[in-house]
Amino acid sequence: MLVGPIAYPGWDMPSELSRSLAFGRPLEKPTYLPAEEFQRQYGAALQHFETRDNIGFARPDKALCDTSRCNYVLEGRSMFADASHIAQAELFRFRSIFAEALATQR
Repeated sequence: MLVGPIAYPGWDMPSELSRSLAFGRPLEKPTYLPAEEFQRQYGAALQHFETRDNIGFARPDKALCDTSRCNYVLEGRSMFADASHIAQAELFRFRSIFAEALATQR
């Protein structure tokens, strides 16, 4: 199975976000990546591997991205434990994506 890319904050979002909330300060960093930017970075690779029928291809970005943005926060919860790792409490969001890719793997 091949696992596709995800958009990630690149900064310790949960820590900085919680401190901003605790001290009543606005968060000065984005909580999402514009979907257009994600597609610019990874669109060609995604398209290439989506057309392959000899591998299972998991697209975890589908759990985080909609047509306008790739979210680092969903339903008021941080998707990340730090700058680049998915929070354990949010792994359920990816279960069906990986199950489907495993089922199609040859």
